[in-house]
Amino acid sequence: MLTQLSRDSIDMKVPMLDEFKLHFMKNRRRILENYRMQAVGMSMALSALKSNDNDAGLAALKQEVELYQAWVLEEIHKIDALKEEAK
Repeated sequence: MLTQLSRDSIDMKVPMLDEFKLHFMKNRRRILENYRMQAVGMSMALSALKSNDNDAGLAALKQEVELYQAWVLEEIHKIDALKEEAK
């Protein structure tokens, strides 16, 4: 899903040009902030949905988005902690 592609791209687990690698390293926090907003939007959209199959598939999708959102926040906190250590 999109969440895994987002994680793999910013962690440079997918093949890419060196220019993109530099971009991802230089702008990691800003990109993660955009991912955070994306996760909030996905959560809002999913919260308005109902499913015909006892919500099993929908619940799994909601959980995936929650895990993605937690990962994004954790990565942002890691960057912030590194900045604090550098002071």
